[in-house]
Amino acid sequence: MVKKALLVGCNYPGTQAQLNGCGNDVFGFQNLLIEHFGFLEENINILVDMDSRFPKPTGRAMKEALAALVSGANDGDVCLFHYSGHGTQMPNKRGGEEDSLDEAIVPTDMNVLVDDDLKMIVSQCHPGVKFTMIADCCHSGGVLDGTEVVISGDKSGVPNLGGILSAAFAKRDFSPEDLEVNNKELPIGMLCSILQQQTGQTTNPSNIHSVLGSVFGSDASVMVGRITGLLQQYQASQKPGQGNAGAGKLVGVLLGLLKMCSSKPQTQEGPLAGGAGPASGGYAAAGQPMPTSTGVAAAADPNRPPDRTVLITGCQSFETSADACPSGDKTKAFGALSNAIQNIVRESPQPLTNRALVTAVREYLTKGGFTQNPCLECSHDMADTPFIC
Repeated sequence: MVKKALLVGCNYPGTQAQLNGCGNDVFGFQNLLIEHFGFLEENINILVDMDSRFPKPTGRAMKEALAALVSGANDGDVCLFHYSGHGTQMPNKRGGEEDSLDEAIVPTDMNVLVDDDLKMIVSQCHPGVKFTMIADCCHSGGVLDGTEVVISGDKSGVPNLGGILSAAFAKRDFSPEDLEVNNKELPIGMLCSILQQQTGQTTNPSNIHSVLGSVFGSDASVMVGRITGLLQQYQASQKPGQGNAGAGKLVGVLLGLLKMCSSKPQTQEGPLAGGAGPASGGYAAAGQPMPTSTGVAAAADPNRPPDRTVLITGCQSFETSADACPSGDKTKAFGALSNAIQNIVRESPQPLTNRALVTAVREYLTKGGFTQNPCLECSHDMADTPFIC
């Protein structure tokens, strides 16, 4: 068994979206994986934007690193993807989302990765690979579409939580009232404002997809790239003087693309974790693999990640995840979810299952004065397997 990890921290230094604790989350998890789970340092890939020793987590770099993590894993291996940074919601113009919004994570260059990008890459995992994603950000519920939420808020039936939480809190050198807290949500308006400042292009929610396409080209979200490519093919195929007939053909082509992208298999709604929403699909491949900009081909059915995929979210869909700074000391800042997981795992006298860990994290955060309630999205079988490995 090989254990590999991708750890990503985005603090967005120098921008109006700046956070403080995401780099600390990454290095804290690096230590936890090595000391507690037996990961080798050379098998841990780190992307951060506040330490020049490591590559920056741009959209392209994140997709390439995640694709390499997945493609390099074989049956029996363990993979972890930990992300600490902003989450956002992108306007969805193609259908397939009940609220017309795509959940997305935000790389340091603002080249967002929507849920479909992540899902298409993760779907390449071999069925026997245990893949865990920890999304310490807002809007993280459903970021790997097609999973089933198996915790509905019931905190009963988990042993030894009192001892675990007491031991973890005893080591803290601050109290909840000492914390300065920012939330890890990047509103679409602020995302547009930062993109406009960086690119000089007028950017708003109605044209953000075209701006991302023009700025990042083939490195943009896979759906932006497909639509841009289709329009380029159409324009190249037109003859002078086609006029309205050509426009009619364009409408037909776009409608066909939108229909393809929004179609998905029928799924049953699983029990919800505080409004995370029903299981949902994304692209329908019409029986054919669909390439991504990273060169990784999507599986024949990319609408659901493999059964051994586990997602731990930063909060419920209507809440925000916290980036906390004890007594204003930015060197000690942390993401509330990442910090809680590290403390609980270190102080647990025995390995915790995914279900027990998320339940303990909820109690830990409530006791610490945080209002967020992390959720667990995976199959029922995976809920009661050990966290990570």
